[in-house]
Amino acid sequence: MLFQKASEYCKRSGIYSLLEDADTVIVGFSGGADSRVLLSFFTFLRENFPYLKIIAAHVNHMIRGDEADRDEEFCKEVCREAGIPIEIAKIDVPALSLKSGKGLEETAREARYAFFANLSEKYQNSIVATAHNADDNLETVILNLARGSGTKGMAGIAPVRDRLVRPLLFCTSEEIRSFAKENGLEFVCDSTNGDTAYSRNAVRHTIAPLLSELNPKVADAALRLSVACREDCDFLESEARRFLSSKPLTREGLDGLHPALFSRVITILYRNARISGDDLSAKNIADCKKALSGTEMKSVSLPHGLAFFADSGEVYIARDPRFLNDEENAPPHPVAITNDVPAYFCDFCIICTESENYIDGIDENVYNLSLHEAIDCGKINGSLVARQRRPGDILRRGKMSRKLKKLLCDKGVPVHLRDRLPVIEDGDGILYVPFIGLRDGAAPSDGTEKIINLHIMKRN
Repeated sequence: MLFQKASEYCKRSGIYSLLEDADTVIVGFSGGADSRVLLSFFTFLRENFPYLKIIAAHVNHMIRGDEADRDEEFCKEVCREAGIPIEIAKIDVPALSLKSGKGLEETAREARYAFFANLSEKYQNSIVATAHNADDNLETVILNLARGSGTKGMAGIAPVRDRLVRPLLFCTSEEIRSFAKENGLEFVCDSTNGDTAYSRNAVRHTIAPLLSELNPKVADAALRLSVACREDCDFLESEARRFLSSKPLTREGLDGLHPALFSRVITILYRNARISGDDLSAKNIADCKKALSGTEMKSVSLPHGLAFFADSGEVYIARDPRFLNDEENAPPHPVAITNDVPAYFCDFCIICTESENYIDGIDENVYNLSLHEAIDCGKINGSLVARQRRPGDILRRGKMSRKLKKLLCDKGVPVHLRDRLPVIEDGDGILYVPFIGLRDGAAPSDGTEKIINLHIMKRN
C-alpha cells in the first residue's frame, strides 16, 4: 500500500524525526490528486502521531476564475468532512506578476511559500508538507539542466529542507492518481496543467514522455541522480566551510583551491554578506577567480550592491563603495569610551574593564573577530576616545614614531577595514590600534597595579 511505502520513506529521509518533534503539520492542499493523497496520508499517520495537529493550507491564485473558486470550495468541503481546519489565502497572482515583471509560475510559487511562512509563524513548532512527487523532481532536473545549472540544480527537489517536507517524493504521479481512484479519494483537475505555454507543463507533456520511452523508470533514475548530487553538494559545502574556518582567507590559499571547492567558498562568502537574493552565477565566480591573479588590489562587482575584493593580504566580499549612500559614506564620529559600558564604532563594539592586579592576559587575537589588549592604567592620560584614522597619524612603536598608514599596510590589514578601525587615543595621542598594537610604554609590567582590559569585537 502506498501509505506504508510513504511511512518507510519518511523514516529513511528524516521526515519522521521532524514530525516527532513538531506540534503541527501544515499541508499544502490545492485539491489536486497529489495534495489530496498527501492530506489523507497525514490522517493515516494520526495513529503514530496522536498529538500532531493537521492544518490544510489552500491558496486561490485567482488565475482560473470560477474554476479556482470551485477548487477552493472543494478543499473546504473535504476538510469539513475530515474535521481538519483549513487556512485559505486569496492572492491576485496575475496582478502581482504584472507588477513585479515575473512570470505567473514564479509569482504563484512565491505567493504560496510566503503564505506557508506566515502560517509557520502563526502555528509555533510546525512543519510544512507539500505534495511534490518523483515526476515533479524529474521536471525540475530537466528545467535546471536547460538553464545550465550545476550539481546543485541536478540535486532537484529535496525530501527535507529546513522545516519543509515532501513525503510523496518517492512515487510517481501515476501511482498517486491510481491510489486516489482505488481508495475513492475525490480530487479536482487544474485546466492549466495542459497549457504548454508554462515551462513546467511543456517539459511534462513533451520532454518527459520522450525520456520515458528511453527508460520507463526515468523518474526513479532522476531521483537517484538527485540523491547522489545532493550528497556531493553537502560534502563539498561542508569542506568549504571547514576551509573558511581553518585560516585567514588569502589570495594564495583561495587561488590554489579545486574549482569545485572554490565556487562553494565564494558562494558561502556571498551568502554571508547579502541579506537576500539568488546565489552567484558561473560568470560571477569566474570573475572572482580572475581577480586573484597578480598582486595589485582588484575588485569585482557582484549582485545586490556587493563586491569581491582581493588585496595583498586578504580576500573578502563586502559592500561595493559605489553603491553606498551619503550617510554610509560619511566619516564616523568619535566615540567616548567609558569603563563597563559598550561603545559602538562602525562595525565594532568596544568594552573596557578594570582589573586590580596584572594578569598575563590573552596574547592570541582572533583576526577580524575579537581582539583583546591589556593596558597599564597608570600610562593612560585622561579619557579614552575611539576615532577614525586621519592623514598623518603617528604611533610610537619600537622606539620609533611610525606612520599609521604604513603600519596598516605592512601588517596586511584589509583595505576596506582601515578607515573603519577604531583608533584609540588619550590625551597623549594614539594609544592603540587594532592589529597594530599599543604605543611604547603602555603595556603592563610586573609593577603595574591596575590594568585596563580593552576588548574590541566585530558586531554581528
